[in-house]
Amino acid sequence: MPLEITATDEGYRLEGELDMATVDGLSELLRAAAKGDDPIVLDFSGVLFMDSSGLRVLLEGARSDDCGPVVIKDPSDQVRRLLEISIPDGVPGLRVRSTPIPPAPAA
Repeated sequence: MPLEITATDEGYRLEGELDMATVDGLSELLRAAAKGDDPIVLDFSGVLFMDSSGLRVLLEGARSDDCGPVVIKDPSDQVRRLLEISIPDGVPGLRVRSTPIPPAPAA
């Protein structure tokens, strides 16, 4: 499954699978966006699968001195689990953010 990257008002939305075959798109995006101190916000709600190749590129972007932090917004359950297992204490420059789900209206 290909990886689609779309610019949004807040950053970029990724959809599909982030693996060895598709990671070059994210790598290019992070290099191009690495200008300044502003966070690079990546909406991962549409990323259904990520392997160690995707994790490596995220960590390289987060550790870069050329840009602000990398923010992973609303990761899918699979991506969240990979991050929890691989980097349980997090790493500097990489943030994970979830959008709160509003409570259901009372009946």
